[in-house]
Amino acid sequence: MQNQTYSFDAMGNRTAKTDNVTGKETYTFDDANRIATRQVGASAVTNYSSDANGNTLTDATHTNQWDSQNRLVSSLSNGKTSAFKYGADGLRRKFSVTPTGQSQATTITHYGYDGSNVVREWEENIAGVLYASATYLLGPSGPMYKRPANAADVRWYVYDGLGSVVGEVDVNGTLQAEKKHDVFGLRRGPIGTEKSRHGFVGGLGHYSDDETGLVYMQARYYDPAIGRFTSEDPARDGANWFNYCGGDPVNMVDETGKSGERLNQLIGKLQANNGTDLLSKDPSATKSAGLTAIAMALGVMAVLLYSVAFGADTDDLVRELGAGGIGGALIGGIIAGEKMGGSLAAGATVGFALPVLLGTGVYGYQLVANL
Repeated sequence: MQNQTYSFDAMGNRTAKTDNVTGKETYTFDDANRIATRQVGASAVTNYSSDANGNTLTDATHTNQWDSQNRLVSSLSNGKTSAFKYGADGLRRKFSVTPTGQSQATTITHYGYDGSNVVREWEENIAGVLYASATYLLGPSGPMYKRPANAADVRWYVYDGLGSVVGEVDVNGTLQAEKKHDVFGLRRGPIGTEKSRHGFVGGLGHYSDDETGLVYMQARYYDPAIGRFTSEDPARDGANWFNYCGGDPVNMVDETGKSGERLNQLIGKLQANNGTDLLSKDPSATKSAGLTAIAMALGVMAVLLYSVAFGADTDDLVRELGAGGIGGALIGGIIAGEKMGGSLAAGATVGFALPVLLGTGVYGYQLVANL
């Protein structure tokens, strides 16, 4: 079993990470809490540089450029330059990748938003020819389903208790990809074939950019390798404007890239008008029935939205509502099983056991009504 421990200084900077498999990493910081060095084991020390505004310019694998609004506009990493363009609302609208030695981007991705959540993306090649597109179905806090143009690539997301995408399930309910992260979001490599960029806290709409290794959290970019943001907190919240969730990624999440909030507070946002208090009863409810109940409600909601968008007769709608609820409960059970220490596959048992209870309306109806 892989175990990790972390050390922090008085300002909340992560000064060390000890892993029983990969060894120890250490970090130093300047007086403004900007990272200065990183050393992995006995390897050479990596120096970090920042501009006067606190934006990270260089490290061992990145050379970054920023605009006058402290937004990352390009990052050279792993032989490719990733370039980003933003809309008037500050959200990322375009992402292009240009291999070193080439003058034009080989892939360009565009994003369309509903509020702050991506609901559509489309990709074009160097000739401007569209070759891939997808739409997203949104849950209460972010994406829960990706529908590419190719129906064979449809993916339902499986989340852990923090909202990270830990698995992708196809339309047949088969787990096609399993995603693993450490507590700060560092990837441990996918198992299977993933079709989505949503990973660490992807349930909040955050994008994991494989090209740079960074996570786009709307207000700024997060580097899971060091558990810190690459620029200052635009909200200037707290004494340390770089650390992630005050060094507590187990109990806190950052919804916007501006400041962390406790998980129970975020879950509370899903409870409209003080409806069901299922999630606030006790931790065990949150880990089991609560997650499954929410997933069942979202499964039903997903079918409703899908049917409105693509058309369905009454009989089909009734049948699919049941399937949506059970499918949602299955996914919720998988989440609950994983959260309680089991495997994703073992969690399916919880998912199939709880729909009986939920089907009586004890929890399911209230959640559907309140979402």
